[in-house]
Amino acid sequence: MRITGGKACGIRLDVPKSKGVRPATDFMREQVFNRMGSVVREACILDCFAGTGAYGLECLSRGCKSVHFLEKDVHVAKTLRENCMRVCKSVCVDCNTVTTISVMDVFQAPLKQFSDMQLIFLDPPYCFWRQCVDTLNHLLRSLAQCFHSAVLIVETPSEILSSQETLWIPAASSRSVQSERKRTSSVNFYKVNTLL
Repeated sequence: MRITGGKACGIRLDVPKSKGVRPATDFMREQVFNRMGSVVREACILDCFAGTGAYGLECLSRGCKSVHFLEKDVHVAKTLRENCMRVCKSVCVDCNTVTTISVMDVFQAPLKQFSDMQLIFLDPPYCFWRQCVDTLNHLLRSLAQCFHSAVLIVETPSEILSSQETLWIPAASSRSVQSERKRTSSVNFYKVNTLL
């Protein structure tokens, strides 16, 4: 897998050998970032369930201000750090200045310390949407309460529908970005429901 756009376009990303890691495909990421356009530039990014860091590193390649990655597996985080260094070198930025990796469980992360996040990526293992849906919904509510002005980008299995109870609503003109061929996954954009 590779970065699909920006200054680091074509840079290879390593994928750790872990059952829990399912990186977003190059096709999916390219479609997502084509939809997002220039909103990434100068934004502060929170990449939850980071894995390879593909979403956050795409942002870095396309001119974001900083990326904070949350990844609980220490071995996966090691590969993530190597990916960060490779992309930062290509973009000509200091990796220690523009990226931070917190090796912690997203569900236990002190979200309030990640202030001023404009874009939040949420791409958990697909089994979580079936086995941990209540925990995920609680996380989504917490994110909404901490980041009132952020845009949330969520990748899910195609059959999963977002619950209104999470305080997020579809962003204006938001259509699902779906995976190639079998359409097994989709990405949707949300904003906080300020009317609640």
